[in-house]
Amino acid sequence: MYRPPRNAKRDRMVSWQLILYAYVIAGLIETTFCFLAFWTVLWREGIGLGDLADTVDERWSGSSDAWTIGGRTLTGVQQEDILREAQSAYFLTIVMSQFWHIWNCKTRRMSVWKHGLFNNFAMNLGTIISICFAVIMVYAPFLHPVLLSHSVRGWAWLPQFGSLLFLTGYNTWRKWYANRHRDSFVARWLIW
Repeated sequence: MYRPPRNAKRDRMVSWQLILYAYVIAGLIETTFCFLAFWTVLWREGIGLGDLADTVDERWSGSSDAWTIGGRTLTGVQQEDILREAQSAYFLTIVMSQFWHIWNCKTRRMSVWKHGLFNNFAMNLGTIISICFAVIMVYAPFLHPVLLSHSVRGWAWLPQFGSLLFLTGYNTWRKWYANRHRDSFVARWLIW
């Protein structure tokens, strides 16, 4: 309350630094691990990247023809289930990546370890509700036909921890470096 309101002509709510961080740095980190979760489901089923070329029109629906891959024959229903599980793993990873990411964005310059993790009740409640909704959307069988989702096996939760490590490591380094070198490129362009 002691600080005057922003000057609307000079101060912007969204800066180029924020756009760079949100869409290029954090966005790419989160997307990378989401795709890793997606591909992990396919790899576990014996489907490699090269096997997917030109399959969008002839595979991945319940009415698809049987597909023999790696000595295993997948019916149309099995193909659809694999695709839905891969998409659900992607969805869970983006929700969990954003769950981990919000702790890193609580402050611009202070480390999350110094600021504290659980001192914002509304944020804590929102993150818990977000995770609950995601788990219900993926694991409630009555929602599977409506949302075209599929239950995800436990190991498909692992890629989100890569997102946690990369985002926390990057943000901790960024804040530490910017606080020690206030005139550096990092302080000017990587702190929004």
